Amino acid sequence: ETGLDYDRYLKGFGTRKTVTQRLKSLVELSGKLKAVNAAIFTRIEDKYRLAFKVGLLDEPGVIEFGKGEYVFDRFLARRCAVFVRERPEHLRGLSKKFNPDDLRYLQAAVFVPITYEEAESYLYMGLPNPKNCDLDKVIDLLDIY
Repeated sequence: ETGLDYDRYLKGFGTRKTVTQRLKSLVELSGKLKAVNAAIFTRIEDKYRLAFKVGLLDEPGVIEFGKGEYVFDRFLARRCAVFVRERPEHLRGLSKKFNPDDLRYLQAAVFVPITYEEAESYLYMGLPNPKNCDLDKVIDLLDIY
């Protein structure tokens, strides 16, 4: 109901939550899924705002999903796990959020509800190949409970 426990997962990287530990956690998860990039989005009021990322270019500086946007209203606000099997660059709700250079290498994306710093959050992973993969398999590969 509250999503995967990312706070507990982070404890495996040490007791202090440093920037290095956070980035290492995303790098490790990216490796498990062979993801091109990854990010954590944390809910602040009616928006999910980028908390930290790996493999994404710095532009745009702030990536967020807010109330009134299709992706937020349809999926994120409902705390649904989402497996996007279409190229994100072809989806207006995603293509405007990320740098076009980041989208060029993505064939799919996944958003998984998590709890990060005791707040509703999402783990985002940009995937180069959605073949032979489904949401259950992705969650098993993440190995966060």
